[in-house]
Amino acid sequence: MTGALRAGFDIVPPDCILLTLFPNMANTKSAAKRARQTPRRTLVNSRVDSRVKTAKRKLRDLIQAGDVAGAAEAYKAAISTLDKAAKRGVIHKNVVSRNKSRLLKAVKGIGAAAKKE
Repeated sequence: MTGALRAGFDIVPPDCILLTLFPNMANTKSAAKRARQTPRRTLVNSRVDSRVKTAKRKLRDLIQAGDVAGAAEAYKAAISTLDKAAKRGVIHKNVVSRNKSRLLKAVKGIGAAAKKE
């Protein structure tokens, strides 16, 4: 080692050298396990979140187009995707409930508009 680095290590107690070099290193077994789990869960959660966004986007596109039958089918798919996300804990159940309510309101809105015409 160079003299500059060695001087830095002399200030720090020997048992803290690793913590100085790697400040985010886990101190306990449970913290190490959490550090291993987090990237995996983040990946899975982002996939579920992406599926939810895609289902909602498809439904909104059909609503914009005025396709009542297609929107009804897409609504069923979106509800299923949202419920699965809530079951996994990716999205809070109240947020899912709010989203389902707003989507149903939009689907009913195009249904009522189609009946008027």
